[in-house]
Amino acid sequence: MVAGDWVDIQPIASLGATVQPRHLTPDIEWAITRVHPRTTKLSRPGHSRHGGERFEQCIVANVDLLAIVVSVAHPPFHPNLVDRFLVAAQRGEIEPIICLNKIDLLTRDAPRELKLIDHFGVDVIRYSALTGEHINELHQRTYTKTVAFVGHSGVGKSATINALFPELDLKVGTHRKGDRTGRHVTTRASLRRVDDQGTMLVDTPGIKSFAIWGIEPSELHWYFPEFDDYWPECRFNDCTHTHEVGCAVKEAVEQGGITRTRYDSYVRLYESMRERR
Repeated sequence: MVAGDWVDIQPIASLGATVQPRHLTPDIEWAITRVHPRTTKLSRPGHSRHGGERFEQCIVANVDLLAIVVSVAHPPFHPNLVDRFLVAAQRGEIEPIICLNKIDLLTRDAPRELKLIDHFGVDVIRYSALTGEHINELHQRTYTKTVAFVGHSGVGKSATINALFPELDLKVGTHRKGDRTGRHVTTRASLRRVDDQGTMLVDTPGIKSFAIWGIEPSELHWYFPEFDDYWPECRFNDCTHTHEVGCAVKEAVEQGGITRTRYDSYVRLYESMRERR
């Protein structure tokens, strides 16, 4: 089971009876009697310690919103990771948003990659967990929802949750000397109910890389909706949309029907998936 799974429980002493517990108490042993089916999930490939076949590793389940936290700087914005999270969110039927933290560090000389953030086709919320600037916009978006916060170590996932709900007082790492990068403190995903309106948050450990589970490279174009009007017209049925002559997707990019940044995201992700095979 993972954070977000819904289960039925009963006191061990009442198994087989019709007694239904009303409150959890520490002096009673409880047993899980049923795990409910998942409605949404975020998964990646898992690997056995003994080098066996890969398996599906579910990170969180039954969340409404995937908040992909990135930062202006320290650590810098990584579009490759966003590519992967967006595809995995679609496959797991989770609505994604991009949370751009640390706007207090934004300068005129912003990294070139940061200019790509508005071309992913999802909502972007810009805020500072440190100063509280625009944090209300993120609060409104997460209200009454079950939200999982994901991203690299140091981008401020726990700090963001603390800014939204200070009463949670999650442990937040101090910045490393000289680079203002937050230290990794969250060690496992945990689900917290934060109000009586149904708002629940999942804080997840920071990650260095994220691979996609259950999608073949040849299926990747299905997860780029802006390709849908074009790829059926490609010259070859098995067109990869990367190098082929007569590729309708490439022609649409040249003619402005598909943005260059989104196409570059597709190619970048396609090539990385081929390398992992």
